[in-house]
Formats: sequence, C-alpha cells, structure tokens
Amino acid sequence: MRATALRRAPSVASNAFLAFVVLAFLAPMMWMFTAAFNPTAQLSFEVPTDPSLDNFRAVATVDGLFRPLWNSLVVSVIASSITVAAACACAYPLSRYRLRFGRPFLYVILIASGLPVISLMIPTFRLFARYSLTNSVLATAVFMAATTLPFSIWLAKNFVDAVPFDIEEAARIDGASTWQTITRVVVPLIKPGMIVIFIFTFIANWGNFFVPFILFSDPSKHTASVAIYNYFNSLGGVYFGRVGAFALMYSAPAVLMFAIISKTLGRSLSFAGGVKG
Repeated sequence: MRATALRRAPSVASNAFLAFVVLAFLAPMMWMFTAAFNPTAQLSFEVPTDPSLDNFRAVATVDGLFRPLWNSLVVSVIASSITVAAACACAYPLSRYRLRFGRPFLYVILIASGLPVISLMIPTFRLFARYSLTNSVLATAVFMAATTLPFSIWLAKNFVDAVPFDIEEAARIDGASTWQTITRVVVPLIKPGMIVIFIFTFIANWGNFFVPFILFSDPSKHTASVAIYNYFNSLGGVYFGRVGAFALMYSAPAVLMFAIISKTLGRSLSFAGGVKG
C-alpha cells in the first residue's frame, strides 16, 4: 500500500501543478469574457446582471478594430513567411553538410534566441530612423522575422534531420539535381514542420507589442496590440469593458491558430517518428 502511494505521489503533484497553471490562465480569461459583456465593468471580477453588446459596438469601428487587425495580419503573415523560408534555407546545410563552423553557429543562434527583443529596440530604432524606415511595413516585418529566426532554425533543422538521406540519394541517382531534390523531395516531406514554424511565429508576431509600438509612429499603421492603448484615457482611467471586448476579438485568431497547430504538430511528430524507422 505504501509503495503504491509513493508511485502515485509524482502523478498527484503533477496534476496539482497543472491545475494551478490552468487556474492562473483561466482567471484573467474569465474576467475578459465577463467584462466584454458588462457595460459597467471594473477591474474586479463581476458577472454582468444585464449582459450587453455595447462594448463590442463601441470598439467595432474601422479605426478602432478592423484596420489594426488588418495591420497585424499583414505584418504577421509577411514576417512569418520570411522566417519559414530563411529557417529552412539555413536548416538544410546545417543538417546535411559537415560545416566547419556548423556547431558554433548553432550555439550562437541558441544564445540569440534567448535575447530579449526590447534590448535591441534602441539601436534598431536609430537605424530605422537614419534610413527613413520607420512606418515601413516591410522593414518592420523583416525585423520581426529576424527576432523569431533563431528558434525557427532549430525547429527546421530537427525536421530536416528526420528526413532519411537515402531518399535524397535515390533522387540523385534518378538524375535529380540538388535543387530538384530539395524542392521535390525534402520540402514536401517537411511541409508539416514548415506549417508548425509558420503558426508558431505567426502567434509570436501577432502578440508582439514593443516592435510595432516603437517602429510605427503613424496611427494608421498601428497593429491591434498597440491599438488597445486607445482604451486608456489621458487621466489614467481604463474602459475595462471595451478592453475586454477588444481583447476577446483580438485573441480569436491566435486561438484559431493554436487549434490548427495542435493537429498539425501531432501529424508532424508522427511523420518524424515514421521516416526515421
């Protein structure tokens, strides 16, 4: 009996910890949901006695919601696409060739993935201002792609490593060039991994606040993560109900992406286990 209790102790502890994490995330989400339908919402949690859509009507304007969401979508898609292309281009030689500086390069990008983006914003802003790149969607998207590139290279390398080299050798024996082997053999096999990388970086870019806040001075270029500031008035007050409504609609695409990545990640992991066998 005592041995059974000792074996169950780690499981009970892990379940308790997971329950605590769920509650820690669930509490603000419940506040956001109830505040969105409460015209008199405050910082404290309160179930609305008379639910209303007034907060949604107040924020659902072109300048208040739809343009910032569109800006977030454009920047996130461009940045994520650049990241996927660059990460796969870097991952293939790191996986297939014995490069002289391959391992030091991996250590460098591992360290770079841990650098906080905010520490780079002062020199980045000065660089953007010097070359008149502030308010440039493309330049900002390139910089955001660079911030997510180190971690994406590690992910992409793992997916390329999972592709047996024998498949590439068979393609070359059949007369395929290196480029044809990569585009027609390797890329289709790692496509689930590319989707995973795209969605991970999309979610990261979608929720990025500091980069667009500093590099976009034109209000028409503000992303949704910056536009939420409109609901904080100059006297320090907050329109809590509008913040909840805006946050609810702003988080919907990220939740959708998370639902997609859950299925895609499962397929990609089964792919990785299958090709190695």
